[in-house]
Amino acid sequence: MFFSDWDDRSWSNRKNGECLPVNETDRRLRFGSCKRSSGKLIADINNFKGHVTKFLETFREYQDWQIEHVAIATRLDDIHRCILTPHNIIPKDLVDLTEGLE
Repeated sequence: MFFSDWDDRSWSNRKNGECLPVNETDRRLRFGSCKRSSGKLIADINNFKGHVTKFLETFREYQDWQIEHVAIATRLDDIHRCILTPHNIIPKDLVDLTEGLE
């Protein structure tokens, strides 16, 4: 499951559709940007990365942690996945997130 290895602590920014699960054991942060439209995820790449940078500048204790970026949309086609991946953003859609659920 996508968030199964994450601690109970997390942050969210509902205005920008962003969330931040925390895994303290592995010292890992997973920043997520969630949009209904895959096109809006693509258009928001720089803004999303900017929010991550601002977070890490504010909370310096996390700067040496492993940082992951995840883009979540209702549906992502191969073209959008190919655009996100070179930006070191993990593409996930609802099909990915619900895989294996019954």
